[in-house]
Amino acid sequence: MRHSFLGFAALAFLLVPFAASSQEKAYSRADLNAGAARMESQLQKELVSRPRSLAELRKEADAARTANDARAHAQRLGEIAVHTKKDAGLWLRYARALGEIRPQNTAERNIVRDRTAAAAYLAYRRTTNRAQEAEALEIVGRIYADRELWRPALDTLKFALDRRDTAELKSFYENLRDTHGFRVLDYSVDADVASPRACIQFSEPLASKLDFAPFISVQGVDKPSVTANEQQICVEGLRHGETYAVTARRGVPAKNGEVLANAAELQIYVRDRKAEARFTGRAYVLPRTGQRGIPVISVNTKKLNVQIVRIGERSLIPSALDGQFRQALSRYEIEQLSQNQGALAFKGELDVTSELNKEVTTAFPVDEAIKDLRAGVYVMTATPADATGRPEYSNLATQWFVVSDLGLTAITADDGLHVFVRDLGTAKAVADAELKAACQEQRSPWRRSRPMRRALRNSMQVLCAAPAVLRQRY
Repeated sequence: MRHSFLGFAALAFLLVPFAASSQEKAYSRADLNAGAARMESQLQKELVSRPRSLAELRKEADAARTANDARAHAQRLGEIAVHTKKDAGLWLRYARALGEIRPQNTAERNIVRDRTAAAAYLAYRRTTNRAQEAEALEIVGRIYADRELWRPALDTLKFALDRRDTAELKSFYENLRDTHGFRVLDYSVDADVASPRACIQFSEPLASKLDFAPFISVQGVDKPSVTANEQQICVEGLRHGETYAVTARRGVPAKNGEVLANAAELQIYVRDRKAEARFTGRAYVLPRTGQRGIPVISVNTKKLNVQIVRIGERSLIPSALDGQFRQALSRYEIEQLSQNQGALAFKGELDVTSELNKEVTTAFPVDEAIKDLRAGVYVMTATPADATGRPEYSNLATQWFVVSDLGLTAITADDGLHVFVRDLGTAKAVADAELKAACQEQRSPWRRSRPMRRALRNSMQVLCAAPAVLRQRY
């Protein structure tokens, strides 16, 4: 009990001065504070368990050093340091002695590193000598670097240099900063858009609320359009098929106060856009009379592969609840849909005009492609015929559409579901329209969970009512 009490008392005594001293010293880290308190408490316990006078400890330390016993020498110096408590020089000697130990395995190496950093940090906290502060911080910084904790290493070594600027330490710091400090990591090009841009990625978050245009130059462009976000600076308004010499100048500021030490010169090529197809929207109602084409947008291709599947009436609600309805589908999903929940209505090619890197809109003639165009819900996918290497599970350009001359609108209210039927040709209300709720057997699904209500409500004109209406008119 007495030993436990002494260990607790030593730890409590230590934590109070640390809180106060952290306000006096410019450099402070929570991990080092905790590690130093833990190590000093452990040394105190070891000293209590093997009582020795200060003279005896010094004699044992000298003997261990003479015998080249690095571990025993470091242990005795640690016990001497904790015996005297506030002698910063002794903590620094202890840190140096720990550095002479050659660990036998990874576990021992980690323990020695922890104790070395803690001892050096205690020396820094308790000294008023700038030379000792610099040496202690250099020891801590190099340990962080050994552990590949680059940001703590750079921050610590910068504090050390502020106290003592030596050629060796400065060279070590600058090499570390060049390889692991605030720097340009890479760049990316958004080429598959109408107005491409190039973005330079940095290793640290950039300073906020700052105009970065003065730090970016583009050869041949007087005033490049520059935007910044988080860890990247982007140059907007580039052209396809062009090569640009882009320079990020020295001095680009990071959020942590560091600046870009060396200019980064990049040769950036903006390639032509990939062959692509997409639709203008997720939902489309195709009336039985009038317009019969669905617009599809294509880029850098002369031919599109088109596939259309008609969803069976009994599969409308399962498709909605499964989350497929109105969502983009993959090649695998459209094949499964045609085999299990619908029928293949069309599979073929569409010739389109191609202008380099320009978006071209073409109306796909649904009534020509599907001779027997029945009322119902359809899903169409389009892919460039010359596109290769597309993964089976990647989403295709997908357009869900409804063929009908009736438009349904549903509103969920406290007193139930209100459905309105209008003629798509005249926009007039249709009187005496017969609706059949196919989901009527599920005990008032409108009172079920919110996700189910949302799924049913979003099912494009109330799918559970649609089959009866479609049968009524056609």
